[in-house]
Amino acid sequence: MTNKTLRIGTRDSILATWQARFIADHLKRSGCETELHFIKTEGDRVLDTPLPLMGGKGVFTKALDDALLSGDIDLAVHSLKDIPTRLPVGLAIGAVSQRDDTADVLVTRKRAIELSSGKFAGMVGSPEDSCAEIRMEKSKSLDDVKDGLGDVKDRLGDVKERQDTTTGSGDASSGGRDNSKVNHDEAAFLSNPDYQTVIASSSYRRIGQWLARYPHHRITDIRGNVQTRLRKLAESNWDGAIFAAAGLKRLGLERYISFVLDWMLPAPAQGALGVMVREDDSETRNTIQSVHDSDTALCTSIERDVLHTLKGGCSAPVGALAVVENNMIRLHVNTVYPDGRDMIRFEMHEKRELAANLGKRAAEEALRRGADKLIRDLTNGE
Repeated sequence: MTNKTLRIGTRDSILATWQARFIADHLKRSGCETELHFIKTEGDRVLDTPLPLMGGKGVFTKALDDALLSGDIDLAVHSLKDIPTRLPVGLAIGAVSQRDDTADVLVTRKRAIELSSGKFAGMVGSPEDSCAEIRMEKSKSLDDVKDGLGDVKDRLGDVKERQDTTTGSGDASSGGRDNSKVNHDEAAFLSNPDYQTVIASSSYRRIGQWLARYPHHRITDIRGNVQTRLRKLAESNWDGAIFAAAGLKRLGLERYISFVLDWMLPAPAQGALGVMVREDDSETRNTIQSVHDSDTALCTSIERDVLHTLKGGCSAPVGALAVVENNMIRLHVNTVYPDGRDMIRFEMHEKRELAANLGKRAAEEALRRGADKLIRDLTNGE
């Protein structure tokens, strides 16, 4: 256990701050003092470019990596799914938190409007504050943070209730569709082939799996933190947007989940937090072991091995989920083109003590089944 105050680097979104304080709270219970350092990343600054065109989710981690390598911070907290599988020289994942919900979920526009119009209380935070009201230096408990966030006025804006039917105005958000004769029940558009459904997502993985299941639907790009995306959805003519369940639940927004997409495989390591440290900083690494969960670390390592072996990058349309079943590890894998073509989906299992290379073997199986062409096509043969 270190006697120094650990400097935790984090992005300044509400969700990133929640995650950093979750780790800080664990460390505090172990007797370690912490302070947060807020760092803007390229992914936070550039919101008008799809993530795959920016080089993938590494745009959310590089600025924090640089601060860690320069000694400005002692550790950095990320959603583990956002950490590239090829780590910068000199850095290591020092701890992995116990995993939360791994599912992807759909939030319909109706639910986003309910949130924006303040029909329900309980939202933790607001989209526009960028944590301005919670930039305190010394770490507090999660209860303190939640209380502080609960006091922040909801700034999603007054979004007027829209009619349950849309009228094909031809604007960019509706894509010129005419759904005026379709009853816009919250679930109806999922099963009605005559309805020109528009779903928002910037993830190739989510888009590909969605279109494989609903090939007649259309996809629009959406960027920004959770609250920004909810606001954009509420102000749009889109029918819904796809989110990670874990992020919504961490912010107290689970009541706005319309459907759990239990058929959609998550991103490798989705639902877990990764704590990055300097590779040679054994003192900090030892201190943060109170955060570490061995089952989550094993499963997410296997999933990340799938992605690393496929050489697809964090934005590749690759789903992977490893689960512990008694003394076995069961691994589900899929790959799919962003337009829904050529889905490859299978599962493998192995005894826990022999599962260290399960991810690599699964990736090799995916390559044998044709995933190599997908990766080549998406990386332009590089």
